[in-house]
Amino acid sequence: LARSGTKVYYSGDLDPEGLLIAQKLCQFYDGEFVYWHMKVEDYRACMSKETLSGRRMKMLENVTDEELTPVVHEMASYKMAGYQENICYEQ
Repeated sequence: LARSGTKVYYSGDLDPEGLLIAQKLCQFYDGEFVYWHMKVEDYRACMSKETLSGRRMKMLENVTDEELTPVVHEMASYKMAGYQENICYEQ
């Protein structure tokens, strides 16, 4: 895909595991990679009532991609998981 110039868009859950998966895919893919709906406003729109455990909060330390850092900080503040199926925007 990268050799053909294909741009990859990836969207996943906004929880520690989802951010780590997104980061690994971005690091692995040699072409243009876009985090799709993985910004702070998306996290706020899909936040669940599931509190993140201390173990899961610690996982956020391994998310080092600068583009994901704002979401990491927001997640550290709220300590809640976000799931893409919950994304809902006011119209």
